[in-house]
Amino acid sequence: MARGAAVAAAMATALGSAPLGDEAAAAVETRAPSGVAWDDDGTIVFAGAAADLPWEPMIGSPDAGMLVPGFVDCHTHLPFVGWRADEFEARLRGVSYAELHGSEGGIYRSSRMFHEATDDEVLAFCRPLLGEMLAHGTTALELKTGYGLTAEGELRELALAQRLRDEATLTCSITFLPCHAVPKGIDRDAWLDTVTSSLLPAAVASGIDAVDIYVEDIAFSIGDLERLAAAYGFVNALAELLEASGQGDRFEEMRTRASASEVHP
Repeated sequence: MARGAAVAAAMATALGSAPLGDEAAAAVETRAPSGVAWDDDGTIVFAGAAADLPWEPMIGSPDAGMLVPGFVDCHTHLPFVGWRADEFEARLRGVSYAELHGSEGGIYRSSRMFHEATDDEVLAFCRPLLGEMLAHGTTALELKTGYGLTAEGELRELALAQRLRDEATLTCSITFLPCHAVPKGIDRDAWLDTVTSSLLPAAVASGIDAVDIYVEDIAFSIGDLERLAAAYGFVNALAELLEASGQGDRFEEMRTRASASEVHP
């Protein structure tokens, strides 16, 4: 990527250091005319008055437009496949999400569509969505699992999220959500045993940015959240300890054995 610059009649950006919330997040600084510049790696190296740009802009005009930071979508469920627009219409008519969930809709329905699709079909469904998000100004987003609802399915969805991240123009983080709904044919405690003993080590070893859990009366409890958080902290600490002692391959071996025992009992 070649270095470049853009200019506009004004620029709006949040004030202060992140993270920002409440009134601080609403504070905005504007300058006119303004510009941004990036280097050969695509890293923004300047944001300020247009007159101070380190090189000539090739995008925009100092007489029109406004430069703003890219949007961050911090809650998506990509990768997924298939729509549930009819459920949205049902919600507008007063049907509760709990009713949809109890009738095998909601998360369970998305899970079925995910399992019925091939990897290529899932990726083909997701790629245009990433392109549409970028076209509307979103430059960073969260990718998240949660529709696998089996040991093998969650790891498959995680692998697909990693493929999307690696090919996307947008900045992507990956959240592992193994506790989105209680899978059919297993009770909640047994599923948490599987998650904490094998899936979590597998996910950490493969590379994730965060772990999530759906706390709701139709899903998991605060106690489940505390259990998952404790396990995540332990697994991360173990991985860091083995890496620091030059035994990172031992963690990978432990992860592989645990994953294989769950996926292929």
